[in-house]
Amino acid sequence: ALALYFEGLYNFLNLLFAWYGLANYYIFFVLLSSSLEDPSLKMPKAITIINTSLHYLYTGTLIGCFLLSMGNRPQGAKWKYISAMIIFGCLALYMLVACVLILVKAVKGGANATLYAQIVISLIATLGSWITSSVLALDPWHLLTCMLQYLLLAPAYINVLNVYTFANLHEFSWGTKYQNII
Repeated sequence: ALALYFEGLYNFLNLLFAWYGLANYYIFFVLLSSSLEDPSLKMPKAITIINTSLHYLYTGTLIGCFLLSMGNRPQGAKWKYISAMIIFGCLALYMLVACVLILVKAVKGGANATLYAQIVISLIATLGSWITSSVLALDPWHLLTCMLQYLLLAPAYINVLNVYTFANLHEFSWGTKYQNII
């Protein structure tokens, strides 16, 4: 009975993190892209327009994924889901470049200390947890070989798959639908 309690608690926490993962990822995207507008980074003035258009692209793609998942099978809208994953991968690449620029500026010390310190601390905590978990699993080499692919696919997993999971609640067949057709 105690094992079932812990399993239920684990499933509840997993659902909670998945539910808020969409919002957390969007907030981090907005925080990173808005940090590029800081005058100390000496970015061109067009960065504001680029960030605004990328925010709209992110939101529009997320809404598109929501509308796609309201009854369509992923096989029926294969190219639409692939294009959403490519868009989220490009946005992840933009976030990665923004992270590197902000990290370099924070290390040099000529930046807004509180905002950049928060970003650097969150990056160190994330990388530290990845390194710790890979060492505990006795498989640290995948960090070197698969880190870039994971970073580019993570927003697709977080956004596309979670939206499909939460919005596709009308079908509870557990994957056995149409199995009685010969």
